Amino acid sequence: MLQSWKDQFLENLKWCRPDLLASLKEKGTLDQYLEYREDQAIEMTKRLIKDGLAEDQVVELVIDDLFFREIDKPEEDEKEGEGDP
Repeated sequence: MLQSWKDQFLENLKWCRPDLLASLKEKGTLDQYLEYREDQAIEMTKRLIKDGLAEDQVVELVIDDLFFREIDKPEEDEKEGEGDP
């Protein structure tokens, strides 16, 4: 079982964006990228829970949303992973 949001994002990168994963590792920005994504997930979770969704629904929605961003917006994700987000 995955231990954190970061683990989930890393797993997503391994399966759907190995090119981005390799690029982030090469540039030494992988940890920063994963922390940025984790911060996004936490903020999204807070908003969804405030809207009254159950925890399991929230986790599924957040992971799906951020997972699909890896596929749909690769150029933006690569830029976000560089430098300060």
